[in-house]
Amino acid sequence: MGKSRKGTIAFRVIYGLLTIAAIVIIAVVLKTLWDFLQVYEKCQPELAIKAYTKEMTSMDKLPEELENVKLNEYEDREALTKYIDSLMDGEIVYKRNGKESDGDTTVYDIKVNENVIARATVVPSPEDAGFGMHEYVVSDVRFGQVNLSSCTVTAPSNATVFFGDKAVDKKYITKKGTPYKDTEYFHGYFEGEIYDVTYKVDGFLYQPEITVKDSFGNELEMKDGKYVLSAHENNELTRFALEFAQNYSKFVVNDGYLSTVTEYLAPDMPLLEELQTFENTWHNYHTDYDFIDVDAGEPLFYNENCAAVKISYDHVLYGVQSSENGELHSKADYTVYLVNTDGNWLVTDLRLN
Repeated sequence: MGKSRKGTIAFRVIYGLLTIAAIVIIAVVLKTLWDFLQVYEKCQPELAIKAYTKEMTSMDKLPEELENVKLNEYEDREALTKYIDSLMDGEIVYKRNGKESDGDTTVYDIKVNENVIARATVVPSPEDAGFGMHEYVVSDVRFGQVNLSSCTVTAPSNATVFFGDKAVDKKYITKKGTPYKDTEYFHGYFEGEIYDVTYKVDGFLYQPEITVKDSFGNELEMKDGKYVLSAHENNELTRFALEFAQNYSKFVVNDGYLSTVTEYLAPDMPLLEELQTFENTWHNYHTDYDFIDVDAGEPLFYNENCAAVKISYDHVLYGVQSSENGELHSKADYTVYLVNTDGNWLVTDLRLN
C-alpha cells in the first residue's frame, strides 16, 4: 500500500507540473499569436492609404504638385483654392491598382466621383515592427497634371484689354494686323496707326472675365470673334454729320450752294477741291424734295478727336417731269469722317459705302 501511494503522489506532481507547463506554453503561444496579429494588422498597406485619404478632406497644406502650379499674373491663388475644392468635391475613395503594384510596393488610385485625381505609392517602412514585418507608409503621391489653358483676345491697338480688373501688358501681343485703311480719310488729322492686335496669355486654370475699353473708358463689343471700335451716343455729332451729308446731296442736284457745304469742311481737304471742280451738266426740274428713310448712326470713335458716322437716306425729288410718277429717288449711303479741332467738329471726307 505504501508503494502505491507514493507512485500516485509522484504522478500527480508530474501531471500538475505538466499541466502548468502546458498552460504557460499555451499562454505564451496565445500572447505571441496576439502580438503577431496586432503587428500583422498594423502592417497592412491599406491602413496607410486609408489614413492618407482621410487626411485629404482636411488638408491644410496643398500637395507639392499643386503648390508649384505656375499661374500667370492675372490668375490668383483663390483660383487654385477653387480648383482644389472642385477637385475634392465628393467622397474620396481609393482602389488598389494591380497593374502598377509590384512586390511590397502597392499603388492605389485615389478617386473622387469616379475620377482618378491622384496615384499614391505605399511601401514598407524601414523600421522592423516585429516578427520581421514592417508597417507601410505612403511614400509618394502624384496628382494628375493640372491642365492650364490659354486666353486669346483680338482688339484694336488703341484699346486696353482687361482680365478681371488688371490691364493686360502689351508684351503679350503675339500678332499685329494691317493698319485700318479708314484712317486715311482723316487726311493727316489722325496721328499714328491703328490696327488689330492679338493677345495670348498662358497659365489659366479658368478662363478670365474679359473686358476691352477704349480711351474713353467705354467697353467695346465683340463682333466676328474680335473686339471692334465702339460707337457712342452723341446726338450733336450725328446731327452735324447728317446735315453735312444732306447739304452735299442738295449741292449735287443743284439745290444747294457750295458755300453751304464748305462751312462744314476742315481746311485744305481733298473733298473741297473736288467740290470746287464739280460741274453738274444736267438738271432735273423738280418742285420739291425730301429725305426719307433716314438712318443716322452713332459716331464710331477712332480716338477722342477722330470719328466716323454712317448716314443713309432716300433723297426724293418731286414734280420731276421725266419720271412716270413725278418722283426721282436717289439712294444715299455715306460714311462721314469728322475731326475735332480746337473744340469744333469739322468734316474731313465723305465716302460712298
